[in-house]
Amino acid sequence: MKSIHYIKNVDDLKKISNNKNHVITIGVFDGVHKGHQSLIANLENSLLESNYNSTLITFQNSPFHFIKKINDNNFYISTTEEKIEILNQFKLDQIIIIEFNTNINQTSAKEFLGILTSNLKMKKLFVGPDFAFGKNREGNIKYLNENQKSLKYELNVANALKKHKQIISSTRIKQLLSKGDIQLANTYLGRPYNLSGHVIKGEGRGKNLNMPTANIDYNLKKILPIDGIYASKVIINKKEYMGALSIGNNPTFGHNNNKSVEVHLINFKDDIYNEFINIKIYKHMRDQIKYNDIATLMTQMQKDLINIKEYFKNEKNNK
Repeated sequence: MKSIHYIKNVDDLKKISNNKNHVITIGVFDGVHKGHQSLIANLENSLLESNYNSTLITFQNSPFHFIKKINDNNFYISTTEEKIEILNQFKLDQIIIIEFNTNINQTSAKEFLGILTSNLKMKKLFVGPDFAFGKNREGNIKYLNENQKSLKYELNVANALKKHKQIISSTRIKQLLSKGDIQLANTYLGRPYNLSGHVIKGEGRGKNLNMPTANIDYNLKKILPIDGIYASKVIINKKEYMGALSIGNNPTFGHNNNKSVEVHLINFKDDIYNEFINIKIYKHMRDQIKYNDIATLMTQMQKDLINIKEYFKNEKNNK
């Protein structure tokens, strides 16, 4: 069974030790996309040749945003909880989640590497090609290469994984989400992008339009795809339903509306107020449009449902 450690300072990191040698990988792992998955697979394969334990070290928050003192709302592909849920699918012995703060930021690469080799008994380190750690990012690939022999560990630097001649990266996935290219983003992730939260009280417009929606209090840290209507599937109490997801400010009803994330569940009539739901997003169907009148909007909404049903029907037939 995996052990999960939440770390806020270097001294706590020093306390994590056991008698086994370790294979370690370190990174932000935002989204745990296919590039990350390939890196972790390399780590898992190395365990077949040894009796080492495996450790993945990641961060609870963005080091860049902390150092630059920038608000990190609408930035992450995955929350910490989602990241752990995905990582639990891999054969890792332990996961260490570090809160990036002043204490961690001031830790030198020498001290951090010393903890890895002495306390965690690191024998192999797997990282991506642009990896760096320690104060001022001084612990780069060159630094890690130079210290292999003296500290008795083996460095493995993964090649960047590409799809359609593009490097798979968290930055690239965020760009795709911001453009509404959900389908390509999903191929990079290896799963549908998701938004989740509890169902909260909305404006009640959907009900008046004969298309009730569930508004969710989504995590503000997660990146929102571009405004629009999306083909989605909604998980409620482990059951899956087809849904029409709307992201945006509902421009037909004025210019001062707050942004909302709301989903209409197709052929579903139960009351799910306060329920926690998970929305898996598959395709951007259209942009959000300001209509001249409510009747035109209602006609378009019915067309959206037909198009979404057709999309999922075709998707099923193409499997």
